[in-house]
Amino acid sequence: HELMDAQAGQALVQQIRQTAASVPGVRGVEKLWVRKSGLEYLADIHIEVASQLTVAEGHRIGHVVKDRLLVEFPNLRDVLVHLEPFPHMHSHVMP
Repeated sequence: HELMDAQAGQALVQQIRQTAASVPGVRGVEKLWVRKSGLEYLADIHIEVASQLTVAEGHRIGHVVKDRLLVEFPNLRDVLVHLEPFPHMHSHVMP
């Protein structure tokens, strides 16, 4: 019996990470989760983009990442892309 939902193998995760990082405008991959669901995979990726980009520019880069991953990895059913500013501007202080 095979589990219906499980973490993907490290080799696949590394290939997905490298492919996403190679997209122009991507400064890095902060987080990446790849889950196997049945015979296919689902990815949740946090990419770093220059903090001075407009929302539209960051959105376009995110779509390029998603489209490239779906083409390069036929067993990847869906990719959820999150944008993170680079350098990081995380603040733990609430307004």
